[in-house]
Amino acid sequence: MTFDVGHVIFLLLEKFKTTIPTDPNISRQESKVAIHFASVLEQAIVGDLDVEEQDELTVEDDGDWDVDDFQVTISCLIKKHSSIQAFDDVLPSHMDVRIGDKFVTREELQEALDYYRQPEKGTRTLSVMSSRFRWIVTEAHLKKLRQFEKQKIDFKESRTIVLKFLGSRMYEVVKEKLENGVTLHDKDLMMIARDINQRETKVENFRASQSWISRWKRSHRIVSRRITKFITRKCFLNMAAIEKSAEDFVEVSRREMSLFHPSQIFNADQTGIVKELHGARSLSFLGDKDVERIVQAKSSLTHSFTLLPMLFQDGTLGEKAYMVMAEPSGEFPASRPIPDCPNLVVRAGKIISNSLLMVVSMQF
Repeated sequence: MTFDVGHVIFLLLEKFKTTIPTDPNISRQESKVAIHFASVLEQAIVGDLDVEEQDELTVEDDGDWDVDDFQVTISCLIKKHSSIQAFDDVLPSHMDVRIGDKFVTREELQEALDYYRQPEKGTRTLSVMSSRFRWIVTEAHLKKLRQFEKQKIDFKESRTIVLKFLGSRMYEVVKEKLENGVTLHDKDLMMIARDINQRETKVENFRASQSWISRWKRSHRIVSRRITKFITRKCFLNMAAIEKSAEDFVEVSRREMSLFHPSQIFNADQTGIVKELHGARSLSFLGDKDVERIVQAKSSLTHSFTLLPMLFQDGTLGEKAYMVMAEPSGEFPASRPIPDCPNLVVRAGKIISNSLLMVVSMQF
């Protein structure tokens, strides 16, 4: 079937319901748009234009929301009926509707709709509606009210507005996880976004693509950072008590050390050789000094064997260094004897700990 430009113009007129003026005053922008459309039609006439719906869907890239730069205000809480909002133009709830610069609940929409249809004949005018409902200002607002009347339960806000709400909800979830020490990567963010969309926003064809996730991270100042410390959940929850205990230990140690000669005081500083590798990076907020993430057991990813040299306060090195190697049975296999070194003491242990190292060192 040949391409007919007239059919395209007919469909456009049907779509926009407009008439063709006889002597219009054409603006520069209108002229540019017309030239662009004319170029597209010329390509279609000669057969050089291919329309691929799948490619068009990919270009949309999960909606037309271009993530704004993150703006920190008084708080990161969104109050439904407050003029102070942490995120501009973000719905307090995915069920609410934006009318102008106000967010309106569906109950308020229904109340306005009942008042709008209350007269026995016709409807109330815009001025009457505006005096009763301050958020109704223009005819476009009444048009949205009538659209809600037709669709009711199926009525949805625009894709752009709902995606902004999805982004703010996702920030709340991610912020809580990061503050609780959970390791997150881009694939985890994709799962969180899809889960929120499935349970709440229900935006069609939303895939949480990599480019959408990248824009979302940039807008909320979330970056991939090297993990500076691994801690257990118990340590994470008792951080304040642990810091207080450490400060008390330093104070008591300094007081006790003043009673001895430097040759009687030594520092046994252990060095652990990594047994298992673990990803050293995780998502975090830009500017965070420490990135702490939870692991199952610190010993499983920090030690294979531990070396303990001894250095005295007067600057002399201990005669021997001490090494403890992790063995499941707590003993070395008979088939692999340990070399006898005059300046090294090697022992096996099921669990390598500071107390075990001190026991080994005290034996010699």
